[in-house]
Amino acid sequence: MSTPISVQEVQTLTPNANQQPKPRAFSEGITLPADFRLPLLDKVRGDAAKITEFARNRDDADSDVGVQRALACNKLHPNIAKWSFFAQPDGTPDDLYEGCIFALTMIIRILREGDEDVLQRIVRTRPEQDLAAARLTAVQFAPFFTVINASLKLAHYLMLPEIDRSAEAVPYLKMLAEEDIRTSTQIGALPWIRSPHVFVLVLRFLYLRYALALALSGSTDTKTKLMLERAIEGLMQSDAKLTTELIILKLHLAHVHRCQNIRTAEAKENERYVIKFLRKNPNVISHAYLKQALIRPGQPERHVLTALGGSAWFDKEAKQTFKMHERAGRMCFTCSVREPQKTLARCGGCQHVWYWYLSFFWLTAKHKY
Repeated sequence: MSTPISVQEVQTLTPNANQQPKPRAFSEGITLPADFRLPLLDKVRGDAAKITEFARNRDDADSDVGVQRALACNKLHPNIAKWSFFAQPDGTPDDLYEGCIFALTMIIRILREGDEDVLQRIVRTRPEQDLAAARLTAVQFAPFFTVINASLKLAHYLMLPEIDRSAEAVPYLKMLAEEDIRTSTQIGALPWIRSPHVFVLVLRFLYLRYALALALSGSTDTKTKLMLERAIEGLMQSDAKLTTELIILKLHLAHVHRCQNIRTAEAKENERYVIKFLRKNPNVISHAYLKQALIRPGQPERHVLTALGGSAWFDKEAKQTFKMHERAGRMCFTCSVREPQKTLARCGGCQHVWYWYLSFFWLTAKHKY
């Protein structure tokens, strides 16, 4: 009989939510060279300080002038430009957030508004490519990946609780979503459930971020309701561990329903779902993200926060228990779905394996001889 793991042992194996990951380079759909390195942080910080002054003096009235100034920005401040596009946002120090935001807006402007000559100047092609292939890569595929990566990373920074300027992220995410939906409609697919593109990983969380950006911006219209519903539909069919996002999406959808005075019963059900989850798992979701969702400037207090006891709920130090950690780690051994996306059952024999009954039924039926 195995010895139960103590709460202290679980905590030592659980990553610290407040510990910032080490910076690393990664961009979806782009294979980086083996010797690729991010610029040194000292140089990035130097560029970030200079780019602030550059941003203050910019003139975006004329599109051509704007593109040229964006190119000049990249050339004069290559370290912050390189860092903002290639570095994972989770590993970026908070003093670089504003510099990365401006650098990414410049990159997106170049790719959206620059002509073919501009694109060929900023996109590097492999030496073995012929001229036709190089032109195809520079003008079509590279901007595709670059715009998506730059837009999603820009949205990440703008939606951070420390920045909380989600309204500025909406136009960038809206443009990506509309382009994806337009392409998907032609083949009858539902992109928020499964992307029809070959580059599926690039757009996997687009609709989740778009829905959250709309909700955090204060929008409660029909478009926001639709995007929240689509994002939840996509998450419920995903095997990714996105507990935080699912809870916050349900919270926002309940608020939108109440603001529109529709589906009151569904709003109450979603609120009960969120309240029950937060009471049982008070530390699973970062309080910074919860505060961002529950306490919005100039808006009334959310019903969920009122039921929890108001803002004082955040001040309570919830005791970490083994059951909390064990509950957070539950995953179906056949399809990898996690709670709270589906309710899982424990194996009555070994008492260790968890499974979603429909997935288990499918597996046993498939292998029945």
